[in-house]
Order: sequence, then C-alpha cells, then structure tokens
Amino acid sequence: MVPQEEDAQILTRLGLTVLQAEVYLTLTNLEKATIRTISTTAGIDRANVYRVISKLQELGLVEKIITNPTVFKAIPIHEGIPMLLERQAKEYKEIEAKTREMLKRRTRNDEEKPSEEGYEFALIPDEKATIRKLIEMGNRSKRSYDFIFFWKATLPLIDGTLFFFKRLMERGIHIRILVYMDEGEKLLKKVLDLKRNNAFEARCTFASPPITISLFDSKETLFNTASFNPAGTPSLWSNNPVLIAILQNYFEQKWQEAK
Repeated sequence: MVPQEEDAQILTRLGLTVLQAEVYLTLTNLEKATIRTISTTAGIDRANVYRVISKLQELGLVEKIITNPTVFKAIPIHEGIPMLLERQAKEYKEIEAKTREMLKRRTRNDEEKPSEEGYEFALIPDEKATIRKLIEMGNRSKRSYDFIFFWKATLPLIDGTLFFFKRLMERGIHIRILVYMDEGEKLLKKVLDLKRNNAFEARCTFASPPITISLFDSKETLFNTASFNPAGTPSLWSNNPVLIAILQNYFEQKWQEAK
C-alpha cells in the first residue's frame, strides 16, 4: 500500500469520508490549487471536488483565497490532524453522554414494566453463550448455587470457574459443588483451598451422573446431558418450578450419597 493510501485510511478513521481524505491530501501536497487542478491531480470530477471542498472548509481544514480563479489552501497536516482528533473526541463524549442517558431511561422503563408470571425454557447453543448465561444467573442469585459437573470437562476452564466461585462468595452466595471424578483423579489444591471459606462445600462422586446441573436459589437452572464436554454442547435453561424441584431433589440425593 502506497503512503497516500495509508494516510487516506488514517484520515477516514478520524472521521473524513474517502473523498474528503483524498482531496485534503491532494491539496496538502499542492499547497494551493484551483478546483480544476485538484480535480485533475486527484482524478475526481469537479462536481465532487466542489462539494468536498465546501465540507472541508466547514471542518476548518481548507481556506478559500479570493483570487481569479479562486484558489484553495489546505491547513498543514500537523495542524489538521489535531483538529480532527479534537472533533472526534468531542463527538465521542457527546455520544457517551447520550448513551448513558438512554441506558438510564431504558433501565427505568424496564423496571417500571409490570412483571409477567411466566415460566420458560431456552436453548443455550454453545460454550460462550453458556458461560455468559451462567454469569447472568450468578449476578441474579442471592443465596445459593448448587453445581454438579464432570472434573475432566471443567478442568480446562478451571481458572475462570474459580474466579466465578469467588465472585459469588464475595456476595454471600453459598456454593455446593458435586464433582464426578474417575478413580485416581484429585481436585487441584486451588479448588480445595476454597473450603477455607464457610460459604463453600465440595463433595465428589465416582458414580457418573447422567446430567450436569447448575441451580441458582432453586429458581433457575442450566443443565446438560453431555458428559464429555458439557460446555461445548447446547444446554437448556429454565425457571420452571416443577423442573427445578425435580433437579433440586436429584442434587440433594446425590449430595447425601457423595463423599
């Protein structure tokens, strides 16, 4: 890519259109020029040059010199770039302020909407969506998190999982994890260290559970029937109280049987 094209790309990222960038760069190379000269040099038809020059004047990047014929002069690039940066920064602050106001307004509207008593099921398609859903559920939880999982499947995600556990415990959420492990497998020390916190309990089972379950406050669940890689396969989320009661009872039974 030639320098002129690279410079034009930079200017477009600073808010100019492609034509504006090309005309401005052409004029900075020529220092002063008529519309006709700019058009010929840049290879842009005169009508477009007239239109673009007018906009560049509004932006303060081009000056009009009253002569016959009219000549235009570009503001030096070392002065023009800071002007564009300042303009872009100002626009960013304005859109940031408007965005914050929109979020406040939308949040207020959502809070004022009457709640609808309804129980749902939702298919969570992949690993990223599953992790995002678990974080979302964790943020809503207020008292408990029960989790049945396969040690081999969770091991590659262990650091993120431990961070998730710690964030929940910082908010006073009581965690119980039930881990399926093959004979000879052991939990990592950094997992066992969590047991120093009274809000964390861990038990293991050597009987492979048919399902991976996350239960929050006995109000929401995310479960998966894949044993090898649950996080990488679709999961089902639900707030259906009948289903949650069944899964919670299953968890309690397995919890009592586990070591």
